[in-house]
Formats: sequence, structure tokens, C-alpha cells
Amino acid sequence: MGLIFNTSLAHQSIAAVTEQVNDAFGIGIIWVNLSITLAPLVYIPFSFLATYMFNNMRRDKVLKIAALMQIVGALTRMGSALTQSFWPIFVGSLILASTAPFGFNSISLIANVWFADSQRATATSIMGLSDIIGGLMTFVIQALLSYKGFFDSKSDPAIIRKQTYIVMISEGSLTILIAILFIIIMREKPAKPPSKIAESSGKEKNIGMWKDVSLLFKNRNFMCLLVSYSIIYSVINSMMDSISPLFHSYYDNESFISTIAII
Repeated sequence: MGLIFNTSLAHQSIAAVTEQVNDAFGIGIIWVNLSITLAPLVYIPFSFLATYMFNNMRRDKVLKIAALMQIVGALTRMGSALTQSFWPIFVGSLILASTAPFGFNSISLIANVWFADSQRATATSIMGLSDIIGGLMTFVIQALLSYKGFFDSKSDPAIIRKQTYIVMISEGSLTILIAILFIIIMREKPAKPPSKIAESSGKEKNIGMWKDVSLLFKNRNFMCLLVSYSIIYSVINSMMDSISPLFHSYYDNESFISTIAII
């Protein structure tokens, strides 16, 4: 799904080259690392916002708003080439990260409405894979660029900054294209419901978001799944975000580090 792909693409844009980006911009490694960990940090508050909007608005309108936010975020990151600073990248990454819950929270909603019973599990799995594909695409881009001499730690800081702007413009252009196509194509529901679940979708009794949350936290099975998935997700993110500082202590080869990240 386009929205999830875009957020994942932005999440790891400079994960393999944080050391070089920090040296080039001189803003402090904590800000560079924070720019690639914004997604999990803002996910919880914006997840509540996404849930509220899905409960009170048409699904397609909510998702199109998220797509517009992604366009704004991408343009903001691309604006770093004009301001010649890192902060548009940080702010744009924050905007893009805030759209992640809208994509992930819509997977089951879209699967229930658009697909028949026999297709729903496959559709849900494929949409979930877009997160992995977006993350892999980021490291593929970084690996290809590094083979062409990008982000060489021996390069002049001005060159590293210019190369960072090129990455932002390239990824931003792809993000904007996907978001625009999503806005054009996305519909609330098909003309004919593919299943009984799709036909009854939207007719459920709304007991309120906070009531839903309280009921979930009383469900032991749900809490076990929540804790287990949280641990897995935190380990994966900590590994991805530590790739650059960890491997740069031993290797001075950007293409090799990006290849390790892909694996």
C-alpha cells in the first residue's frame, strides 16, 4: 500500500549514513538519529488520532488527507536543498512519520471492504509487506548511490550535504508520485460488496474510541500479542537505526554497509 511504503521509505532515508550526515551538517548525532526514529515515537499519539478519524469520517477521505500530509512532508524535506540546512529534513520526516498510523490502521479496514473472504488474508499480508519493501528500497538506493561514490566519509562536507539533498529530492519525488496516484485511485468501497463483511462494514455500533481501548486492555490474549509484537518491533528498529554507527567503527565502505542493511 502506497502510504505505508512512503512512510517506511522516509523512515530509513539516511539510516546507513548517519555518521557522514552528522559530520557534514554538524548538528549533533542525536538529531540525525532522532530523524530516523520519529516513526515509532509519534506512532501512539497519531494512532489515536487516526482511529478517531476513521470512526467519524469516510475511510477514503481520511487516507487522502494522510496522502496530502505525505506530499507536504516530502516537499519539506526537498526544501533542504533551498535552505541548505538539515532542519527541513527533520521536520519533513516528522510529518511523514505522523502518517504511518493512518496506513497501518487501514489495512484490515480496506481488506474487509474490498476483498472476498478467500482473498482477505492474502490482501492483508501483501499490504503489510509494503512496510518491508519501503525499508529495503531505502537501503537499495543508498547502496546504489554509494557505488557511485556518494557519502564517502573522506569527501568534503559540502559534497556530502549536496548528496543528501539529492537523496531527499529523489525519494521525495517518488513519495509525491505515489501519494498523488493514491489520491486519484482511492475509493471508499467497490460498487458491489465482495462479501457479507464488506456489505455490513460501516454499520457497526460505535461505542466510542476510549471504550474500545478499555475493552482491549482487559483482553489478556490481546495484551500478550501487544507485548510480543512490541518487543519484536523494538528490536528490529534498534538494529536498523544502529547500522551506521555500529559498522562505521569497523568498515569505511558505504556500499558494504548498505548491503548489510538490506540483508
